[in-house]
Amino acid sequence: MAVHSPAQAHRNRAQGSTGDFAGPTQEPAGELAGPAQGPAGDPGGEVVAAWQGKELLRAVYAASDLAHARAALERFYRWSDGVGVPELSRLARTVRAWEAEILAFHSTKGCSNGPTEAVNLLIKKVKRVGHGFRNFANYRLRLLLHCGVRWQTHRTARLRGRSPRRRTVKG
Repeated sequence: MAVHSPAQAHRNRAQGSTGDFAGPTQEPAGELAGPAQGPAGDPGGEVVAAWQGKELLRAVYAASDLAHARAALERFYRWSDGVGVPELSRLARTVRAWEAEILAFHSTKGCSNGPTEAVNLLIKKVKRVGHGFRNFANYRLRLLLHCGVRWQTHRTARLRGRSPRRRTVKG
């Protein structure tokens, strides 16, 4: 069975046409499509190119230090500019505009203000849903309840209930 795409080359390798294990296939290298041809739904190879660009951009965050991150970012820029996909070129321009912030991930050892932004968004949502609070104390309590504050309360004592009395029917 000929494989028409590098993206689908892994299929049907473990099983032969009869369903039994056939081991690695012995397909000639000429039957595999080149990088310019993608799967049937991607004749121009744009989806494959976009996937490769995404993987190159992920490599920036997976880099061990700032120097490796810069090198990975340069590989992403070269790929995006050279492949000729307009969406990748636009993504590369956006990433260039945010390059300092992206590389700051490695300077700060992965530190982020994401949790702070999440709480800020939650505060704004509580204020919007409350339709305005006349009393700041009520607003503060609502925020504390919604933001997940763990209250220091004592455990209540367990009350032992008694069983209901059985009525005996005299007859």
